Amino acid sequence: MKIVRVSELRGEKLTGPVFHPSGVILLKSHELCTDQMVSILENGELPHIIIPDEGESIDTVIFKLQFEVLNLNLLEVGQVVEHAVFDDENILLLPAGSVITEAFKQTLEQRNIEQILVKKKQSYTSTHGLALRKEIEDALKEASISSDLDLEEAADILSSLEMHTDSKEVPTDAEEFKQALEEEEITEVKAEGALFSEVVKDRRHSAASEELKETISDLTLDNLSICRQIHNWFSKVTMLQQPSTEPLSLINEVVSNIMAGVIEHKDIMGLSAVQSDSEDYLTAHSLAVGTVACLIGTRMELGVTQVKTLTCAGLLADVGMLRIPKTIVSKPSPLDSYERARIMKHTEIGLEMLLKVKDLPYQVPWVVYQSHERCDGSGYPKGKSGHIIHLYSKIIAVSDIFVAMCAVRPYRDALLPYSAIEALLNLTSQNKLDPQVVRALLEVQSLFPIGSLVQLEDGRVARVVASNPEQYTRPVIVVLSDNSLERINLLDNPEIKVVKPLPNPKGMKLKTKLIGM
Repeated sequence: MKIVRVSELRGEKLTGPVFHPSGVILLKSHELCTDQMVSILENGELPHIIIPDEGESIDTVIFKLQFEVLNLNLLEVGQVVEHAVFDDENILLLPAGSVITEAFKQTLEQRNIEQILVKKKQSYTSTHGLALRKEIEDALKEASISSDLDLEEAADILSSLEMHTDSKEVPTDAEEFKQALEEEEITEVKAEGALFSEVVKDRRHSAASEELKETISDLTLDNLSICRQIHNWFSKVTMLQQPSTEPLSLINEVVSNIMAGVIEHKDIMGLSAVQSDSEDYLTAHSLAVGTVACLIGTRMELGVTQVKTLTCAGLLADVGMLRIPKTIVSKPSPLDSYERARIMKHTEIGLEMLLKVKDLPYQVPWVVYQSHERCDGSGYPKGKSGHIIHLYSKIIAVSDIFVAMCAVRPYRDALLPYSAIEALLNLTSQNKLDPQVVRALLEVQSLFPIGSLVQLEDGRVARVVASNPEQYTRPVIVVLSDNSLERINLLDNPEIKVVKPLPNPKGMKLKTKLIGM
């Protein structure tokens, strides 16, 4: 076997098996050692790996890494063995720290044992090796996600991936968590791992089948149902109970479904969530915020597991609202100062509730806690500003405002999606929202958001069915007024101009909005 420095692997097309010094297999025989794998090993502070010689078996390598062969005649009576001693069948003869006696030597001689195996002292534990292997397995799963997968296959793989985290221990006490955030050094979020955007299908050039529309519509209904179960769990959680993993599987299922739907058809997935027919406002809002956050994160070229963490935070951003009285949440008139103060407590309440979910990544409660901060420091709960606010929180802020504006509320009708975009641009000009995040939303929704009705210069009415990220003022439309359902990419037809947005008729069902998509 050969010992090879990890730094020497970069750029090499090496296939496994590759071993950790403890004997753990890091890469199996059919797996390729990519630069991403090398980065995982370097980040794990592993200086070298072991590669078998040609023809050398896996069992032989593991044996050499874990044991040292000693002749019996080298053992001296009275000698203390530092490490455990085994026979050639890996049966323990002496535990570590034992003293060699004359009787022990005679027993071995009577059994015709001439050599013994001494467990080597390991510089790196098998626990370290297994942790690196888990990271590599996740990276391999990310790489296996492709646009060739159908929706169910993609959801299955995504559900097996852990969310991106910095491995920090999550304090279970809210005040301790807040203090930890005060000491947190905010760093720029950079893409890690495989980019999620690389597996999202480009559906701009043709209409989706009715079967696909129905599949995604059904997926949205399933997600709404699971969201209700998640909210039901949170509504019953008490501040005194111990953290539990109970809701994690439901959360993971919805997040994986959202991402799989975005891979399959991001435009239909976005429209189905943002303009669902659900009358359960908080459930529909939570699902829509998670979906829009996923779309923005995709456009901002985050990694697969990063998008998963972001989507999860978006989905859970308003769990604290479950503790706000419905008389305030559903009030049909403007809130007074007391009621506004109650609403503003929901991020702190949400933090306390999320800390009751065991094994939730550190970033999720952090991001939810900051989701109503604003870039100019005018937000809550702490009045943070600029780079002190986590990027994911900035994404959820934009998602939350856009979704809320597009929904009917007790005190107002839904805004035109175009008007919602205008309002976001106005808030951005006031330095309340991150311009990069708002631009990403524009690129995934267009200036005339997907599902909007628009009037063309020649008087015809059309529906926006897809965005052109390259030029968000020139989306893909389907002409409705002559029943032709002609599909026109405005990017390729500069002579056709949109003159104004139009409202969708009140009570229009989602199925109608999907015509031509």
